[in-house]
Amino acid sequence: MFGRARGTAGTPTAVQANDGLLFLVAKGYGSSGFSPSGRANISIYVAENWTDAAQGTYITFKTTQAGTTTQTEKMRITDTGNILPPSDNTGNIGVNGQRWALVRAKTVTSGDLVFENGIRASEDGSGLAFKNDAGEKIALLDREGNFYVKGEVKRLKDL
Repeated sequence: MFGRARGTAGTPTAVQANDGLLFLVAKGYGSSGFSPSGRANISIYVAENWTDAAQGTYITFKTTQAGTTTQTEKMRITDTGNILPPSDNTGNIGVNGQRWALVRAKTVTSGDLVFENGIRASEDGSGLAFKNDAGEKIALLDREGNFYVKGEVKRLKDL
């Protein structure tokens, strides 16, 4: 267990929002010496000014991309349990050949669903539009269950 306070050992004071509580830092030996600073870390921070009744925290994960020497935040678990991507929105969950077997969600919002082949599914009025990799609408599923493909109407019972 590790504890942190502001102030002095004799007169500790409360930690404040964004103070670091614990750092697990890794660095390695290169061709002539150890890295001058960490190249990967898991850090725990204070999410709010602490009191005896309010003690929120968050966790960050930082790594260094191959071919570089600068670590950047790749993921954050917030005090409310949200898992956030990097602030530049470059993070992915899974890559080609390595995917999660099952992802469950109660609600999916904010954005389109884009498949690896470039097909995109997005909200369109009260329906769901399908667009090709050039952004052209190629199909629409309306709220009544009608599926339109390049002007053609297909009903489930007709398939």
